Amino acid sequence: MIHDTLKRDFTNFRPPTAAHLYTFSAATEEELRQRVARFLPDAAGADGQRPFRLALWASEQDEAVAKTAAFLRGDAPQGWVSGQAPETPPTVAFLCTGQGAQYVGMGRALYETEPRFRRALDACAEGLRPYLPIPLPDVLYPPEGQSSPIDETTYTQPALFAIEYALAQLWLAWGVRPAVVLGHSVGEYAAAALTGVFSLADGLKLIAARGRLMGALPAGGAMAAVFADEATVAAALAPYADRVAIAALNGPAQTVISGEETAVTHILDTLKKARVRARPLVVSHAFHSPLMDPMLDEFAQIAATVRYQPPQIPLVSNVTGRLATPELLATAQYWRDHARAAVRFAPAVQTLYEMGIAIFLEIGPQPHLTGMARRIPNERGGASPLLLPSIQQGEDAWQVLMQSWAQLWVLGAADLPPTIANLYSR
Repeated sequence: MIHDTLKRDFTNFRPPTAAHLYTFSAATEEELRQRVARFLPDAAGADGQRPFRLALWASEQDEAVAKTAAFLRGDAPQGWVSGQAPETPPTVAFLCTGQGAQYVGMGRALYETEPRFRRALDACAEGLRPYLPIPLPDVLYPPEGQSSPIDETTYTQPALFAIEYALAQLWLAWGVRPAVVLGHSVGEYAAAALTGVFSLADGLKLIAARGRLMGALPAGGAMAAVFADEATVAAALAPYADRVAIAALNGPAQTVISGEETAVTHILDTLKKARVRARPLVVSHAFHSPLMDPMLDEFAQIAATVRYQPPQIPLVSNVTGRLATPELLATAQYWRDHARAAVRFAPAVQTLYEMGIAIFLEIGPQPHLTGMARRIPNERGGASPLLLPSIQQGEDAWQVLMQSWAQLWVLGAADLPPTIANLYSR
């Protein structure tokens, strides 16, 4: 049963709309200008293949009209996107965010106003009910005056999984079809569920077990971002290899180390003498380090109870940084190793470049991965991908979503909105 304080009757669902997405399309640029001048937005079911496009978001029609006037004057885009959709829609990658992006209230505006997002999040809450002492809605959206345990690993990991799964369901409903999916650490669990490697129920069981077992480990340990390449960092931590490991390769000169606090401090001192910059990270545990070893066998036993299937959408592995084979993902051993191995995010982004992916869409509560991807140069050359967020802390969720949706639709990578003056609001 879904938590009563946040229950809503979808039959009578009427979101209090105060922000809309308007779309205009035409066969030629001149025809588009004529339609915009006459304020003739596309109707639901209109021919979405017309290549010349304008999409704008506004809180009321007068604001929309003002923005169309700005478009006609040739002003710099402010609250609107225009362009010509290519004959072949650009390819999209879903990037599922990792731990550290969580915050209280993430996705709340969507939960309160968007039925598809809400249904998906409620399904996750129901699936997590046997595993979490505190219901997921109270973790994400605690009653006024109450604190949330969202920064406790036991809750952080399933909460991120649920938010990412629900965001992905929303984008899929809007016609955004990923050519490939990747996640960063815990984000790979959401990615695997989205690609069908395991069911939603099994994914929730796995991520809840992972969070619980990691959260039960002794607190402490340390992690730090080191602004140097993998070889430099590996040499510095070699004397401490039994206590510290490389936890993530987030860029060509951004390597994360993790492990016993004293050893990490010694490594940072050594690097400082070599004039290598580093920054300690605020974490509850030393993830992807030898300090995770005590939970691995029990986690592998739980992972062995899961039914695995070949991914229905290509998935880039954290462990290898390459496209995963069905055999790689379909074992408990892989998910055991995944908890301990370095997250090879920078090589994974290079894999996306090799595939010619044109758009990176972050499926998560903050654009952490697209921010890191921006700093990873394409070793093969070529155009940089378009980097888009889903939502962002401190920003109006619908404004962020509509801006990304507008860009995707103008490029031909998303469906038309379901109504002429779309869609929802706060």
